[in-house]
Amino acid sequence: MDFLVGLDRQLLLALNGSDSLFVDGIMWTATRTATWVPMAVVLLAVLWRRGGPRYALAVVLAIAVAITLADQFASSLCKPLFERLRPTHDPTLGPAIDLVRGYRGGRFGFVSSHAANTFAVFALLAVHFRHRLLALSLLAWAALSSYSRLYLGVHFPADVACGAAVGLLIGLAVARLLGLALRRLGISATPPAARFGADLRLVAAAVALSFVYVVAQGFVWACVA
Repeated sequence: MDFLVGLDRQLLLALNGSDSLFVDGIMWTATRTATWVPMAVVLLAVLWRRGGPRYALAVVLAIAVAITLADQFASSLCKPLFERLRPTHDPTLGPAIDLVRGYRGGRFGFVSSHAANTFAVFALLAVHFRHRLLALSLLAWAALSSYSRLYLGVHFPADVACGAAVGLLIGLAVARLLGLALRRLGISATPPAARFGADLRLVAAAVALSFVYVVAQGFVWACVA
């Protein structure tokens, strides 16, 4: 166990921070929930336009349930149960952490709420829509958001890996429940990828544009400093 803990700490030090303001700006922007709001708005518009209000409401509620379960499992159960200090609050490791804007996060970090939440949404939507481009774009979003927590030094790799695993399991379970709920409501069982067609590519495009914004913020950080 000591070996694994030591490996976790060494890996965190290898992934944390950089000497680049450009990368600092990217990671700071990627870790913020507000950055990804446009993606959510486009998704809601597509759900409403193609599926109607009942379908849109069912999917939005499923997303809300997945995020709530993932977040509460991580923040209300695991963090107070395990009480594993974040790297930024670890008295022996903290001084070696490269901080961005002095950000340290809360006291405990196991498991990562960011990783749990984003991977829960990814798993839910990937399974429900079964649209390859959308699934890949959401996976990239979840991966970048999760990696940003390591870069900022507020989580150990094990925090993020376990959070992602929790999120995947919750997302898969909620996707199953969503399918059952839609059948109960009498909503078409035709795979969404077949019914929504190009509209799902619009959602993937919104994710891509959000990535462009993230990179643009990196340039802003590098130029302003």
